[in-house]
Amino acid sequence: MKHLFVLIFACCLCFYFLSAQNDCEGGLFDCNLYVDDEHAPFIYGVGSFDPTFESIIIWTQVSATETLNEATVFWELAADENFEIILAAGTQAISETTDFTAKVQIDNLKDNTRYFYRFYDEAGNYSVIGKTKTFPKGSTEHLRFATMSCSSLFSGYFNAYRKVAESEAFDAVIHLGDYIYDFVDADEEVRVPEPYPQVPQSLEEWRERHKLYLMDPDLRAMRQNHPMIAIWDNHDITEPGNPEQSAASIQAFQEYLPVRLQHNEDENKIYRKIEVGNLLDLIMVDITNLRDIDEVISGAPSILGAEQSEWLFDTFENSQSTWRLIGNQKMMGGWYAEGLGIPLPIETDGPVFDANSWDGYIQERRQLFEFLQEKEINNNVVVSGDIHMSFVMDLAVDPRDSLLYDPETGLGCVGGEFIASSITRGNIDEETGIPAELNNGLASVIMPLNPHHVHNEFFSHGYGVVDIKPDSLVVEFWYCPKLEISDEKTFAGAYVMYNGANRWNRDTLLTPTAETLDYNIITSVNEPIQLDSKISLSPNPSNEFTILNTDRAGLLSIYSIDGKLVYQQSILVGETRIETQNWQQGHYLFKFQEQGSDRTEKLKFIKH
Repeated sequence: MKHLFVLIFACCLCFYFLSAQNDCEGGLFDCNLYVDDEHAPFIYGVGSFDPTFESIIIWTQVSATETLNEATVFWELAADENFEIILAAGTQAISETTDFTAKVQIDNLKDNTRYFYRFYDEAGNYSVIGKTKTFPKGSTEHLRFATMSCSSLFSGYFNAYRKVAESEAFDAVIHLGDYIYDFVDADEEVRVPEPYPQVPQSLEEWRERHKLYLMDPDLRAMRQNHPMIAIWDNHDITEPGNPEQSAASIQAFQEYLPVRLQHNEDENKIYRKIEVGNLLDLIMVDITNLRDIDEVISGAPSILGAEQSEWLFDTFENSQSTWRLIGNQKMMGGWYAEGLGIPLPIETDGPVFDANSWDGYIQERRQLFEFLQEKEINNNVVVSGDIHMSFVMDLAVDPRDSLLYDPETGLGCVGGEFIASSITRGNIDEETGIPAELNNGLASVIMPLNPHHVHNEFFSHGYGVVDIKPDSLVVEFWYCPKLEISDEKTFAGAYVMYNGANRWNRDTLLTPTAETLDYNIITSVNEPIQLDSKISLSPNPSNEFTILNTDRAGLLSIYSIDGKLVYQQSILVGETRIETQNWQQGHYLFKFQEQGSDRTEKLKFIKH
């Protein structure tokens, strides 16, 4: 271990990451930034947002060539790309009040259907043709989403956006915040246009930042080809400390990334649920704009706020879907630094790496996880952004307490979390100069302190994929270069969670069997839990009793989910019937210590 730290710090001295020089001396075109003049005045493209099984929101912006106070645009929705079968059409008034953006909600559509749409003006100028899709209704066998966050235009090229745009496999794109950046990081000046961008201070400046981003053709292509579901984070908006600037940034966000508002049309409340057939509830939360405004637990700061917290608990309890996918700006599951002993060249917030995440609100996180356990709400997967690195982790009430969480059996898990790095924003190598070759060394130091972490990767950039079927949910890592325009795309592995398991499978890092990424991983999770051929527990789950079968003698101890000893008995070889009819419903840990040995087996048990 000492040699590892010596190597890390030696590399810090010998390898200093030099950010790519500004490649934009020749103008915005050299930055891969230019508007769509061919489809003027719709030079910033089109987009669609927040699909349901019967509705979609379509968007565009009109760049006026002369001073206008208001105007009218026309729109069409078709079943085919040639617009031979037009299914719906209408007009939309636009004005300078909303920066000449058009947001049209089209209802009464057919579920699980691909549509084409476009805008045009009174002079007969047409926008680019957009593609969108409604979600399925009822029985649903398969869904596939791209997930992403932290797309600093100044820190690199949007190659990842282009690769997502080129795929026809996605039902929607989920953007988890920091879609735009308010400032240029001085260590990551890869493509910085002139004049040098300043932090927006007014509504007009926030609007101009959105327009600057939409000069990127790869971002325009992604918005054109897939419906988006987005939430903001701290670089998209000014946090509530400055009400006037906060209101300006929120207005610009809503103008350029429309959100389907579900709470009395309040633009400050973007938390929402979208049902996707009987397979998924997509639950988008907001921990950026509503944190610390009031208390959920007396005397403790709140990351959700009381109103959103009540909504979230009700949403979980009333969910009837097989899976719940929770879109969340910052890491929920925890990244512990306590116990490192020797400092690493990564900043920490005391015992955790980032107290600005859910790690700064541990009481509220515990309350949420315990609620999911108590109500036996399974199959929860959180997708998060912000951290600029890649993680797969179990979600557990207390992952460092071996009585409450066991990474082998999944005791204490309420679901899992998936974080797919950043599109471009810097991570370990940009911040410290440590080369990517030391990723495994860093992981070997950090992961033992975080037993719930299944996968860590600290250096790559790209996007994630969530692939959902009734029996399983698979997450995939896809990485793309960012320092230059590139067609390269690398599949970096995948992990699976089985229906009912509530934890990530550790058996293997999945690789696709074909370009279609058909993993063929259907298995049953209702079989008796059996750790080896000598000890088993069945039936499991059970109601009135369960039988422990073992060929060895030992001491059996049974703990409730809160760590209390509820049963202890010496066990002989053979079958031992354990009555459970008077136990409370929930999860239990069976620990069997072999007589005359230090060996201990752990089995997870569920009482119905």
